Amino acid sequence: MVDFSPWPWYNLGQELSKGTRERETMSEAENLGENWTRKLWVLGGTPLKVGLAFAILAALLVIVGWFFNPNFSPRTVSALVLAILISAVTWGLVSWAIASAASAVDEDLEEEAEE
Repeated sequence: MVDFSPWPWYNLGQELSKGTRERETMSEAENLGENWTRKLWVLGGTPLKVGLAFAILAALLVIVGWFFNPNFSPRTVSALVLAILISAVTWGLVSWAIASAASAVDEDLEEEAEE
């Protein structure tokens, strides 16, 4: 295994311990007050953010495709909503699962490195 520790970018996110980062995140969320969407964004991990980003991307691609290819599907609002729902949920869920698995592997590798 290659030792990346001499490079300064390797330890960039590791200055703070995990507990300190969690406490800072919780205090940030408490300072936001009643804004629940902002709290969700601050408390949500990277996999949640990746899933939301891909869900929004999928919805945008459906809308673009709906306008640029009018002969592909019926021009009803229900067809558009169903297409957005199916694509956004699918892309969001799959990308969230992949990001969660990658995050879990990364945490396991960090634990192995500490031992």
